Amino acid sequence: MMKTIHRPLLFIISLFVISSCSSAPEDILEITINNTTDNQGENSANSFLKLDYYFQLNRGNNYAEGAVVFGDYLFQASLGSELHIYNFAEKRYITSIKLSSIGHADTICFGTEKVDENDEFPALYISGSKVYEEGKKGDIYVYRILREKDEQGTENWSGVLIQRIKTPDVAVIGSYPDIVIDEKENCMWIIGWFQNMGYNTNDGSGCTYIFSKYQTPSITNGTKDKKGVYQLVLSEENRLSYFLLYDVHAITQGLCFYNGIIICPYGKPTVSYKGIDFVDVKKQQLIANVDLAGSIIYEAEAAVVVKSEMYIVGQRNFVYKCNGIDFNSLTESSSNAKQIFFEIK
Repeated sequence: MMKTIHRPLLFIISLFVISSCSSAPEDILEITINNTTDNQGENSANSFLKLDYYFQLNRGNNYAEGAVVFGDYLFQASLGSELHIYNFAEKRYITSIKLSSIGHADTICFGTEKVDENDEFPALYISGSKVYEEGKKGDIYVYRILREKDEQGTENWSGVLIQRIKTPDVAVIGSYPDIVIDEKENCMWIIGWFQNMGYNTNDGSGCTYIFSKYQTPSITNGTKDKKGVYQLVLSEENRLSYFLLYDVHAITQGLCFYNGIIICPYGKPTVSYKGIDFVDVKKQQLIANVDLAGSIIYEAEAAVVVKSEMYIVGQRNFVYKCNGIDFNSLTESSSNAKQIFFEIK
């Protein structure tokens, strides 16, 4: 039987638009965070979150999708099976590589296992299949990312498909399944939602999220095909645990796992439905929400965390730095949560 999760405390993050233009201003938003324990506002506390322009991506006209930072590098996926690579600290574009097989790359993340112990990067996981009908299964593509130098010292980047993982039926793990990796627990969270809807729906409010926990399979698990790619199928029986969250936001993308929290950007900007949910997997609670409706951010395509600081990768090629989010205080403050409360000023 599926477990009912009580509505928790929510940080209420309300936005004030300072300016709106096609180019990124220096100071974009000033956001008030209200920590409310009940309708009367007892134990409320206010602080400020500032969202600043960080740098502009340079990936052409393809739509942005998932992103992840590893070491000095930002990896940004886009439609067309391309992976764009930047030096994140230097805010500098490096190159783009073509990846085989994928068509939709909502969420990308690194695991812990390497093909060769001398590899610079562990395996890269890409997910976000557009599946929502019962009987359908999602795909998780696993790549080996290589950075090599030729005799002239020129860097050459490449991505090799090493494993393809089939998720269980969406009736089990939810529609449009994305995955994130918890490195400390060596586990993989598959996140989907239970609502038979496509991207043409006006918005995704009021949906039910399902969070399914699996042990991260070895990159050599499965049956090796003629191309040397391991084909693996996950089953419901492989699932370690799961929990549900109700009345949350569907149409998620660019998920990120950090400090026990799954950060879930969502939205459809054409109807001013956009924001970010923060879910504490240990407490099985939605602990915070950033409502981006009316903000200069056209669409939050991905969230990344670098040295405890969160960045939003936007659809319009801009990366924004969030100044003021304390992930430790987010998890600590939800211990006496009573309900979810949304407010936009």
